[in-house]
Amino acid sequence: MNKKHYVIYFENGSVKTLKSKEWADQNRDCFKHSFIGNDIPTSNEIDRYLVSEQGFSLVSDSEKFVCFKLVN
Repeated sequence: MNKKHYVIYFENGSVKTLKSKEWADQNRDCFKHSFIGNDIPTSNEIDRYLVSEQGFSLVSDSEKFVCFKLVN
């Protein structure tokens, strides 16, 4: 079973929840991918970027990975 990947964060005073690939699509400048065809970052690459470069935390269970940053 493939686990789902989510990103949870604050933006403009409200909590946002997106799938990891949706977040990456909205933040393309963070990646060296063209986002054309198969040149899209994997969910694992996105999670690693968020944790190592953006200060997110990562938790997981048997169904999902969640990257979260609950401070502005």
